[in-house]
Amino acid sequence: METSCQQPARPTMLMERAPQHGTVAFHWAHHQLKGGRDACKNIAIGGWEIIYTPAKGYHGPDSFRIGAQFAQYVEASGSSYASDGYDLVVK
Repeated sequence: METSCQQPARPTMLMERAPQHGTVAFHWAHHQLKGGRDACKNIAIGGWEIIYTPAKGYHGPDSFRIGAQFAQYVEASGSSYASDGYDLVVK
C-alpha cells in the first residue's frame, strides 16, 4: 500500500510448485483494511485470495509454492518478484 493509501498495481500470480493432493486457485477480492496507518483504515483494497482445495477424500499433508510478479518494479530498483511456500495438513 502506497503512502497515499492508493493500491499498487495488481501482481501476476504464478504457481511455482503445485500441491500433490489438491488444487490451488487465485481469486481477486476487495477487503476493508482493519489495521495499519490510521489514514488508511476502512479503505477497501484488492488482493489475491489463495484458495487450496484438497482432492476428494484426501487426508494428510500437502504443500505448494506460489510467486507474485510485480510488473511496476521490473525496471525500477525495487524487488519485482516474491514467492512463498505453504505446508498444510488436511483433516
